[in-house]
Amino acid sequence: MARAGKKSTTVWILLSEARARAIGVLGSPEYAEGKLVEWLLARKLRWHSDHLEGSKKETDPGSGDPEFWRDELVDIPSAPGDILVVIGPVHRLIINWAESWAKRAGYKFWAIVVAESDLTKLLSGIAVDDGAVSNSTKNWVAAQIESMKVKGEFDKLKIKGITEFAKELERRRDKASKTDKTLHPVGWGHIKNILYELGLWLRS
Repeated sequence: MARAGKKSTTVWILLSEARARAIGVLGSPEYAEGKLVEWLLARKLRWHSDHLEGSKKETDPGSGDPEFWRDELVDIPSAPGDILVVIGPVHRLIINWAESWAKRAGYKFWAIVVAESDLTKLLSGIAVDDGAVSNSTKNWVAAQIESMKVKGEFDKLKIKGITEFAKELERRRDKASKTDKTLHPVGWGHIKNILYELGLWLRS
């Protein structure tokens, strides 16, 4: 129980740091970015920015508003003239994860931060829920290796080390996930650890 009169302080971290932590747990940058946007939209991950640039309308979602992260494809008309040219479709929302900014039509928020406690809780839940997924990934890796052996692909690929092999499996997994919705992309670092666990390489 918290002591009377003692207020909890929210610790905020940059969007770029949140992305890095999510990738560390989820493996794939694309998957991590998708989950972050999903949580921001669902009000599960609080955010704000004190640095607004551009012309924000009163009806536009502002700092801390989950609706800011709702993306859609829109057509943009060209500058007024005799002939109307439509440019598009383009994304209404653009995110620069590395520099922690995001923009919509007419305005941009810089130095976006998210609540560290929210992110930690969400990632912890993913780690628990993905226990079965982790085992599934290990089975997928083992099945890929067996298939490659049968097809004689190792000689054709001429793979020189574990990192190169993990990156090859990452590429295959990413391709497979586009048609098999039961799979999600997995980073080569996670696959590399699985290869060690399977005893296919000795840690140096």
